[in-house]
Amino acid sequence: MKEFCQKNYNDKIGTCNVTIRSHGCFLVSLCMLADIDPRQANKILREQGGYSNGCLIRSERAAELLNLNYGGRTRQKQNSVCIAETDHFKKIGIPQHFFVWLGNGRIIDPLTGQEKNNPYKIVSYRLFKPKENDMKLKEKLEQALRCISRCRTGQNQKGEVDYIRKEFVNTNRSIEDYAQNVIRDERIPRLWQATTGEKTCPKSEIDFWQKYFFDHPDKEFKDLAGTWYHDHVEPLKKANLGLTMENGKLSAERNKLRKELDKTNNDNNDLQTRIKELKDSKLYKENVKLKEELKKKPKVIYKRRKITIGEFASALWDMIKKVKI
Repeated sequence: MKEFCQKNYNDKIGTCNVTIRSHGCFLVSLCMLADIDPRQANKILREQGGYSNGCLIRSERAAELLNLNYGGRTRQKQNSVCIAETDHFKKIGIPQHFFVWLGNGRIIDPLTGQEKNNPYKIVSYRLFKPKENDMKLKEKLEQALRCISRCRTGQNQKGEVDYIRKEFVNTNRSIEDYAQNVIRDERIPRLWQATTGEKTCPKSEIDFWQKYFFDHPDKEFKDLAGTWYHDHVEPLKKANLGLTMENGKLSAERNKLRKELDKTNNDNNDLQTRIKELKDSKLYKENVKLKEELKKKPKVIYKRRKITIGEFASALWDMIKKVKI
């Protein structure tokens, strides 16, 4: 399915004075289903009666001209590709907006031309579907049957395929839809839980692998288990192992520091004990007592005074006379 963005087209719709850019969401959505360029489709509808009142699309005639099947309009939720309508923009004066509904909660919005999760409240579905030749329909039917059989039994058994074919022909149910739902709702979530241990599988994983296994019905689910183990479980185990080793190193460092602290505390305790022993000794007590006595004795103060030269000479002469020659 080609994706188109209405903002890329400034052509007038039909014979009205509005453009595909401003009012072309319905037309562009039809073009994505029909795999046709919006300019070309606009020309076909304009020249061959696909519009009424200038630019209102006639659904049945448009389906015929664009090689689509049209099953009418419904409010019942659809599980397959069609066009959906929303009133999301009515508060700003736009009563309708159309987009391609993919049946799995995803849409292709003509405002952007890209696939995304549906942000809109859907008010109706327009049941347009691409026409397919009988050979392609038969191939898709056999593909869906193989998918269902493998999901239910683990292998492609002819009896299982025949039973499913008969069951769905009798009930007029969509085998293709059922096959994708079996993969989406049963097989993949169970495999995710068994592989990773987590109960809820991410929607992105479900969306991708649902399409992958439906498009490749002969692929084995055990390959997916190996992929998930390699991508999700193994890195987590390695991370946990690295964290455990790091925690072991931290514990060893902590124990080493604790031993050093204990040794320091012990040395400090020994020093305190030795100080106490010294304070209790006889010599220490006598020293303290002597210091107290010295504090009580009066201090002798010596004062200096200046002497004359005569006094100095007299004192020096007295010293000389005392010296014996």
